[in-house]
Amino acid sequence: MNQDTITFKLPDRMTTDNSAEVENRIHEATGGEFGVDLVLDAGEMSYISSSGLRVLLKAGKKYRSLLIQNVNDELYGIFDVTGFSDILNIRRIPKKYSVEGCEVIGRGAKGAVYRYNADSIIKVYFNSTIEDIEKETSLAKKALVAGIPTAISFGTVMVGDDYGSYFELIDAQTVTQAIINEPDKLDYYVGIMVDLLKDIHDTNVSRFDFPDFRIEGHAWINGGIANVDELKARVISDMIDSMPERHTMIHGDFHSNNVMLQQGEPILIDMDRVSYGQPVFELCGVYMCYRGFSLVDHEAVKRFLGIDYDTAGKVWDVFLKKYIGTDDPDKLREAEDKIALLTYARLIRRIYKGGKDLSGENMKLRKIYMEKIDELLPRVKTLVI
Repeated sequence: MNQDTITFKLPDRMTTDNSAEVENRIHEATGGEFGVDLVLDAGEMSYISSSGLRVLLKAGKKYRSLLIQNVNDELYGIFDVTGFSDILNIRRIPKKYSVEGCEVIGRGAKGAVYRYNADSIIKVYFNSTIEDIEKETSLAKKALVAGIPTAISFGTVMVGDDYGSYFELIDAQTVTQAIINEPDKLDYYVGIMVDLLKDIHDTNVSRFDFPDFRIEGHAWINGGIANVDELKARVISDMIDSMPERHTMIHGDFHSNNVMLQQGEPILIDMDRVSYGQPVFELCGVYMCYRGFSLVDHEAVKRFLGIDYDTAGKVWDVFLKKYIGTDDPDKLREAEDKIALLTYARLIRRIYKGGKDLSGENMKLRKIYMEKIDELLPRVKTLVI
C-alpha cells in the first residue's frame, strides 16, 4: 500500500476454482474501502477465465480507479478478444528495442527521436515514467480528435533502461531533413509548417482536456528573472496576466524536427506539452529553437536541429513573415520584440534549473540575456501577437 494506492499481485491463473478467493482477498487488502486506487499486478498471470474477468469488471466499478499492469501478450489477447481491453485500464509489458546505430532525427530536453527503420520511429524519453508517456499519448489522442494530424503511439517500449514510444510512419521525413535535402525549397517547407501551426492556433479546445500554458509562462518568470530583478519580473508577469484568456491549442514544442512529412502531408510528433493559450507562447518556443539557443554559441542550433546558424536564421525570418502575414519591417519587429522578450525570460529560467548558485558560464549567459531584456522591455507594452 502506498498512500491511497494498493497494489495486489494476481495469481498465475484465475478460473472458477479461485476467482471468488481472489475477490475476497482483494476486498481484505482494501479493507472494504472503495475510495482507493487499485493496481492489479498481472506479471505472473498467463490465463484468466470468464469468472476471473467478472471479478476484474466488478473491481473496476467498485474502486476509485483500477489499473491492470504487466500484462503479457498472451493474457492481453484474452482481454482483447473479449472486449475487456476497451473497458479496463490495461498496461502491457513494454517490448524491448535497441536504437544502436539508428539515425537521430530529433532531440530535445526530454527525449530523442530515432529512425528505427523505413516505416517506423521510436521516441526515447529521458528520466521519464510510464505515466509521463501515457499522458503524452492521451494528449496526442485528444489533439487528433480535435482535428490535428499527429502520430499516435502503437505502444510503450523499453530502450535500455528508458521508456519509449513506437510510431509507425511510412516514408516520412522531418521538415528539417526536407530543408537540408532541398534548400531551394526552404520557403515552401516553412510554409507547410506555418499553415499547420495556424490550424493548431485556430483549434478551440476544452480547458478541461489541456493545461493552461500561462502557468508555464509564469514559471519562466518566477524561476528566472525574479531571481535577478523582481520589478522586471513583475512587469512581464503582469503582461502575461493581462492577455485575454484564449482556449485555442498550443503544441508547446513546435519546430522542424517535430513536424514529419508523410507523402507530403505534415504530421506532428512530441505531444507531451500540448496546451491552450495565446500564440506568443508558441512563437517564443520557435524563436528559441532558431535564434535564442544560438545567440552566444552559433553551433548550438546545429547540435539541436541539424542545420547551420545561417539556415536557421532564414527559417525564422520566413516563418515570422508567413505567420504574421506581412513584409512590413515595423510590424515584424514589433512582433519579434514580444516573442524575443519572452524567449530570453525563458532562457534565464533554463540556467536557473540547476539551482541559484550559477557557474561562471551561466553568469555570463544571464548577463547577456538580461541585457536583451533591458533592451526589449521598454518597447513591449503587450504580449498579444
